[in-house]
Amino acid sequence: MKRPLPPNDRFDLQYAPEPNTGCWLWTGEITKRGYGRLMVQDGRWRHVLAHRFSYERFVGPIPDGLCIDHKCRCRSCVNPNHLQVVTYRENLLLGETLAGANAAKTHCPKGHFLSDANLLKSTSGRRKCRECNRLYLVWRNNIRGRRVSTAS
Repeated sequence: MKRPLPPNDRFDLQYAPEPNTGCWLWTGEITKRGYGRLMVQDGRWRHVLAHRFSYERFVGPIPDGLCIDHKCRCRSCVNPNHLQVVTYRENLLLGETLAGANAAKTHCPKGHFLSDANLLKSTSGRRKCRECNRLYLVWRNNIRGRRVSTAS
């Protein structure tokens, strides 16, 4: 019976450097979400994410409570220079998610700047434009027959 290759050797056989971006694209098994996956044996066989394996192999251990973010935004990349340790919140905000898109907004849909002076934050953490909220309250109160000053 043939002995399986050590994980480092198997890892080295399952990526291909991409010359334009510098990404090391995983050519082995890919998960439904687009991440590379590698089998390792530490007593028993188990799957590990290839980018986490790469980071731990070339950089060091991943601290508890933190995760790995792809700076290049390519999920199949295993280049340790493209990986960084971040909190789960940072990973969500940096990624291509609805939360990340909303956090990156600098202006409301009406064009008002979303800065500290013009920002309302709800208890749930949602951001709201103070000027738009003021205009809405004026409109609502006028509809109800109440007159409200439009002065800020």
